Amino acid sequence: MNIRSYNPENRWNNWFGNLSCEARIIDVASEEDMSQAVRRARSEGLSLRIAGTGHSNIALIPNPGVIATTDRLKGLLAHDIQKRTVTVAAGTKIRAMGDMLWEHGFSLTNQGDIDTQSIAGAVSTGTHGTGIELTNLSARIRSLRLVDAKGDLQVLDERDEHRLRAARVSLGMLGAVTAIELEVSPAYHLHEWLGFMPYATAVEIENEMNARFRHFTYFWCPNAKSERFISVDGVIREGQEDIACVRIFHPEPIEMGELEKYTYRRRYDRSYRIFAEDYVPEFDEMEYMIPLDVGRECFEELIRSLHDLFHEIAIPTEVRVTAGDDNFLSEYQGGPRRAISLAGHINTDNSRLFRACDEVFARYQGRPHWAKANCMTKERLKQLYPHFDDFVAIRRQMDPEGMFLNDYLRRWFS
Repeated sequence: MNIRSYNPENRWNNWFGNLSCEARIIDVASEEDMSQAVRRARSEGLSLRIAGTGHSNIALIPNPGVIATTDRLKGLLAHDIQKRTVTVAAGTKIRAMGDMLWEHGFSLTNQGDIDTQSIAGAVSTGTHGTGIELTNLSARIRSLRLVDAKGDLQVLDERDEHRLRAARVSLGMLGAVTAIELEVSPAYHLHEWLGFMPYATAVEIENEMNARFRHFTYFWCPNAKSERFISVDGVIREGQEDIACVRIFHPEPIEMGELEKYTYRRRYDRSYRIFAEDYVPEFDEMEYMIPLDVGRECFEELIRSLHDLFHEIAIPTEVRVTAGDDNFLSEYQGGPRRAISLAGHINTDNSRLFRACDEVFARYQGRPHWAKANCMTKERLKQLYPHFDDFVAIRRQMDPEGMFLNDYLRRWFS
């Protein structure tokens, strides 16, 4: 196997198109490929980052050394009906997993509203869906295989719970993940209800909807311009002021009573066909997870204090709730949180918006999504994550020379 030589044509680009770099790029198709890539990079003193589908809008991947892409490292490797687990190759796209799992009577227990990421990239950054009793994807990991900094294959499972809790959300800093064993659910269908209602109504029903239904989420649209970003079945609605686009998923038929007048769409299908929507990568996103007991207060302060900014930028803001877990760098470590996702326009300087939002989030102990814009310092991360030092200790043990770090990550985790 030859790692392609560094030249201007070896350019990596992310999904959004706002990040790129020149590097030695290798398209990995097997664990042996990955092992050789790591050993070669180590021998030459180069850093190495693993690229899934590049769905991060921040610099998790760019580095001047090696980038290992995983598009060919894909497929269902094993399934266990008794344990209700599946093992998939790290580069497998979440969208492709739907049919794969369904053929064996399984579905992912939860997933987000974008399904084009690789499974390893999604779990390694703490990607989540919605559901007050449902955890993010990484919390479903029962074991994973990775190539360590020496190029050797390691298997981390529940017999080594300490390192597994670090590896579930690791940003690729503990090694190059090649396969993941996930606990899944029996295959299931979902009903969807989608409606447009006044934002004040969505706030009023939020707690009840989270308790009644498996999944509840909404997009707040501050003005008519922002609503044009929500295209349902290819149709853009006539915009209005201060509207919420509400989505509810549930295994049983969804009865909305007096809220039925807000109905815009109903669907019923296999779960993985209901969860995801198609998004055009034209937004520059920031998402923070806020403790549940102050989540609404935080959001109300955000839209009150930054009213003019939100109206100027006019991109919908998404609100979701997800259950907690105990993984060291999980944004949901320690209990359920409300996720608040906002965005500016891609390839635009959004620093004014992001700094202003971060100031509000900081007052409520908000934790950022690891793959999205943030204003973190190492000191803040240590305060927000009780096991931050535990993670750093494991990272140093598994990769003492920091080969899997780049400049962006080194400032926090070296």
